[in-house]
Amino acid sequence: METNEILKQLRKKKNLSQSEMADAIGVSLSSYQKYERKKSTSMPSIEVLIRIAQFHDVSVDLILGLNSTIKLTDAQILPDIENKIVQEFMSLPPETRLAVYDTVCHLGKILAGQQYAD
Repeated sequence: METNEILKQLRKKKNLSQSEMADAIGVSLSSYQKYERKKSTSMPSIEVLIRIAQFHDVSVDLILGLNSTIKLTDAQILPDIENKIVQEFMSLPPETRLAVYDTVCHLGKILAGQQYAD
């Protein structure tokens, strides 16, 4: 996905206008509009990219489309609390993540009234 489209999706997730987004990151409206414009040759500076990433609580890699393990879809543009949960989960060692995942699945089945079979 192109950076302009990623920026647009991130902004829409927070229900902001381009003007509100420009104000939030300290750039002019016309500059921000160029960042979101399809086929634009205007890219945010490193400083602005960092401000955008911090504002949305995502990595610069994600904004630039460089993180091949993360695909920005509607399902992955999470509300802030869910994003924090995912970040905490991803910071765990792999074996701990597996244990947490199994526990969550178990609890989900209990809450759904299903018997846990393992």
